[in-house]
Parts: sequence; structure tokens; C-alpha cells
Amino acid sequence: MGGGVRPPEKSTRKLTMDYMMAKETIVPEVRGQNYFERYLAVYGPYAFGVVSLLLIWYTIVRPELANNRISTVEIRSISDTQRQTAQILDRTAGRLEAVAAQLERIKKD
Repeated sequence: MGGGVRPPEKSTRKLTMDYMMAKETIVPEVRGQNYFERYLAVYGPYAFGVVSLLLIWYTIVRPELANNRISTVEIRSISDTQRQTAQILDRTAGRLEAVAAQLERIKKD
């Protein structure tokens, strides 16, 4: 007859309570803790991750980036060389066209 299995029904009150409890921040409850210790208990893992990331960045990544950086003087030198090469190739192409035109005239004669 259409038989499917129906999931168990939950009351709306139970769902709202679950949602409300999931929204709250869980702070370890230990008597006698001052503000700093509670702060450390909640955010300690995040602070450890950030400090680890910064430590790795400053000891490994930053020096490698500095070693592989090309100075602006080197970039200008490379671009000047490429510009000169382009001008030489342009003049060479013009001369080769003139030579090809002369060879065509010689061939026709």
C-alpha cells in the first residue's frame, strides 16, 4: 500500500533547545579561574595555530621569497635587452624583405 518507513518525529521544543544549545559558546567551567585563564582555555588552540603559522612564515617562507626576488634593476635590464632584440629583429625583417624583392626582380629578368 505505499508502505514507507516514517522517520521518528521530534517535538518542536526539543529542536529549538538543540539549536539554542548549539549556538552557545562552550567555556570550560572551573572555579577560581581568572579572566586570562578562561580566555586562554577558549582561544588557546587558535593562538597556537596563529603563532605556529607566523613562525613558519618568518623562518621558512619569508627568506625564500627574499632570495628569489628579482630586483627592479634586473627587471629593467631584461626589458631593455628584450626591447633591443625586438628592434634588431624588426630591422632584420625589413632588410630580408628588401633582399627577397631584389631576388624576385633578378629571377624575372
